[in-house]
Amino acid sequence: MNTRTRKSGRLSRDPATVRVLHNNTYDALFFGYTLRDTLTCVYTYTDPDVQPATTGVEVAERAFELFTVGRYPAHASPDPRAVAYRELGHRSLSVGDVVCVDGHFFACEPFGWNEIDPPSETSLEHPDTTRAP
Repeated sequence: MNTRTRKSGRLSRDPATVRVLHNNTYDALFFGYTLRDTLTCVYTYTDPDVQPATTGVEVAERAFELFTVGRYPAHASPDPRAVAYRELGHRSLSVGDVVCVDGHFFACEPFGWNEIDPPSETSLEHPDTTRAP
C-alpha cells in the first residue's frame, strides 16, 4: 500500500484501488474459493477513505458491506457506487467472491477474509452466470 509524506510530516495514503471479482463456480457459495475457480472482475472503484493503518481486509469488508446491502439501504442515502453496481445487474457479494485491494486479493469466507494468490480471471464478455443471485 502506498503512503506519502505531506508537508506537515504526517503520513497520508493514496486512495485504494478496489476490484470486485465474482466467482463463477456455483459450489463456491458453499465451499468458498478454491484454486480451480475462475472469477470475473465486475466492478472497479477507488476507496478514498483509507489511512496509513487501514488494512486490505478492512477495505474488503467495506466493499462487502457496500455491495451487499442493496441499492437502497434502509437507514442511509444510497452510495453512488452501490447504485452503479446494482444498475449493472450485479448480485450481492457472497462467500467465494474475491476483492482485490491495490493488487492484494482477499477471498470472502463464511467468516472473514483470506488473502490469496492472484486468481484465474475470465473476461466480462463470457462470464459463467450460474451462481444464484
